[in-house]
Amino acid sequence: MMKKIRVLVVDDSAFMRKIISDMLSSNPEIEVVGTAADGREALAKVSSLDPDVVTMDLDMPLMDGITALKHIMKVDPKPVIMVSAFTYDGAEETIKSLNSGAVDFVTKPDRRRVSFRMKDAQEELIKKIKSSAKANMFSSTELSKCKQSSKKKKKKPLAVEAENVVVIGASTGGPKTLCKIMSKLPTKIDAAVIVVQHMPPKFTLTLASWLDSLTSLPVVEARDGEMVTKGKVFIAPGGFHLKVKKEKVNDGIHRIMRLDKGPMVNGMRPSIDVTMSSVAQAYTGKVVGVILTGMGHDGTEGMKQIKRMGGRTISQDEDTSIISSMPKSAFESGAVDEVVSLPEISKKILELISS
Repeated sequence: MMKKIRVLVVDDSAFMRKIISDMLSSNPEIEVVGTAADGREALAKVSSLDPDVVTMDLDMPLMDGITALKHIMKVDPKPVIMVSAFTYDGAEETIKSLNSGAVDFVTKPDRRRVSFRMKDAQEELIKKIKSSAKANMFSSTELSKCKQSSKKKKKKPLAVEAENVVVIGASTGGPKTLCKIMSKLPTKIDAAVIVVQHMPPKFTLTLASWLDSLTSLPVVEARDGEMVTKGKVFIAPGGFHLKVKKEKVNDGIHRIMRLDKGPMVNGMRPSIDVTMSSVAQAYTGKVVGVILTGMGHDGTEGMKQIKRMGGRTISQDEDTSIISSMPKSAFESGAVDEVVSLPEISKKILELISS
């Protein structure tokens, strides 16, 4: 018989504890071994129950979720999924928690519309519990926290259209991994960087401003109709697919970013495949495709397209990925030129751009 995934549910609301416990208990592969109402109780129960995965509310009395998370990561690292409010404040705290070692996050179903979103929320939570149970905690704890950049105030790069583009796809474990890569890229990079990170609306904007504060390159959330300019990082906004298209503008043909609410692809919007495939068409060979840590297989098709059009492709290795199924899927499909460990990815990107 398959061993069940043992979960500890932490939330200061008895209502939410029951909702989350019921959602999880509906799945035969998951067992809720206990609940806790605040961070202190959570630490005691992590120690006595030794769960496989913890769901952790952010905002609690006595000890909040991030403080409890930091203790767990220091003493006995376990996969922790943060449960966050669907707000800009919630998004900011969530990004901080991912930087402090949380593997993933889900947003709380809104109390007023609980039944309406329940099915989706339940599917997402169960999927994330199952993938987090397989997380590489060594990689999660080895990845030291990203620190504020002490660099001088950023100069706005001149809006020069990029002739080369780096397109990066990431999912579970992505934010901290992206930070490690971005912080080593120089301001004078001869390319635009487009990032597709699986995240809902609001959270991608917060991710962009967080990365912007940690790196010397300007990082923004992509806007519809914006030109792809070099020396800048564009984050695909949650809830939209980002496509790059060649369009006629007053003074000629330019590569422009377009956002659309088309159907989800691989269960995602933004989808890495959608962005990579459009970039491969718009830029032919002048593309470096990078697939990072994450669950599922989004990005495999896009990496194939980049390679087919003459671009270069790299994937993160299994040892440094928090969840390795996305890079592994791309590699097994034959879409990857080189498998690279996280500390070497920035260097490899720069090498491929200049060649």
